[in-house]
Amino acid sequence: MAAGVQWAMIAGYAMRLVDEPRKGRALAVSMAGVPTALALGVPVGTYAGDLLGWRYTFAVIGALAVVVAVWISGVVTPFPGEDAAGRTPLRQVFLLPGIGAILVTALLFEMGHMNLYTYIAPFLRRAGWGGSVGPVLLAFGAAAMAGLFAAGVFVDKNPRRVALGTLGLFTVSMALLAVGGTQRWLVVLVMFGWGFALGVAPTMLQAAAAKAGGSAAEVAQAMLVTVLNAGMSLGSVVGGVALGWKGVAVLPWASLIVFVIAVGVALVARKHAFPPSDPPSSAFAAASSGPVRQGELTR
Repeated sequence: MAAGVQWAMIAGYAMRLVDEPRKGRALAVSMAGVPTALALGVPVGTYAGDLLGWRYTFAVIGALAVVVAVWISGVVTPFPGEDAAGRTPLRQVFLLPGIGAILVTALLFEMGHMNLYTYIAPFLRRAGWGGSVGPVLLAFGAAAMAGLFAAGVFVDKNPRRVALGTLGLFTVSMALLAVGGTQRWLVVLVMFGWGFALGVAPTMLQAAAAKAGGSAAEVAQAMLVTVLNAGMSLGSVVGGVALGWKGVAVLPWASLIVFVIAVGVALVARKHAFPPSDPPSSAFAAASSGPVRQGELTR
């Protein structure tokens, strides 16, 4: 619950902190923690658990959370909340052009990723990397950080190419792991591509939601985060069922199917969800202009 609330608010909050030309970059910077945590959380947490024990590891995480909360309260600019009477209904935001396709793509992305990533340790053991899960995942995390940097540079220039390229890289990665998942060198090589795509995906999706949401960008971000968290859970459940049914070898095949569908959704959603380029005016101009007014939904 805590993760869902703070993740939903960070993107919109970051865009309020800067002036118009820097909103896209602020979004990328503020979301750096998401791919970093997804990529580095497992190896760092595993290392800390081995070193300190799981109880002390959780205690350290809790202490760090308190430090961050105090830091935020002391240095981050406060902004007033949205007035309840002027809040945009969720149904209206969902009906905005492009929002539905973005939410479906986000759900499929997390399902395809977490289906295999949740059970990456047994998959790596199958490929002969059982004693090096931590280092392999650290390399995965480094690739994710490179992807995050690329997202910050390119996400505003051509959202459609970024979306299709990222989803295509996920798809190719799963295909290679499906057919060559026992080859040590191939698995490591693919982990770099997979990690790079993971670094791009959250920023790409949040940027798309912010643009499609317009003046309801913060509500759209909250809906997106809800869907992303649902995808994480569903992906892990699907992966667990598949693992118990056919073993670890079937996991990349399942993820491959999911990502193929995601690419199809992105291909169809050309006009509003993942457009070829931004309009001449700033894509984020409406993000700070207040709630959606009646009649704007059809423009």
